[in-house]
Amino acid sequence: MTTPEGILELFATVLVLAGVWLIGNLDIRGQYVMLLAQILWGMFAYVRGMRWMFVQSIILAGLTVNALIVWHNMMPKG
Repeated sequence: MTTPEGILELFATVLVLAGVWLIGNLDIRGQYVMLLAQILWGMFAYVRGMRWMFVQSIILAGLTVNALIVWHNMMPKG
């Protein structure tokens, strides 16, 4: 039987792959998917007591928020 942590890990992995795919196709929705994936990875790391993975997830979530801000600032104003 799959554990809740295993399900969380699976969803986070699928979201990261989907996010990378979308970002590679220049689709801003990929950034939102990546942000959700980093939140899930952070939850997974916290539950498993993986301190440095938790820190990594927070940093990557911050970088994703920055990417969203930059992306929105590059959008044509109209």
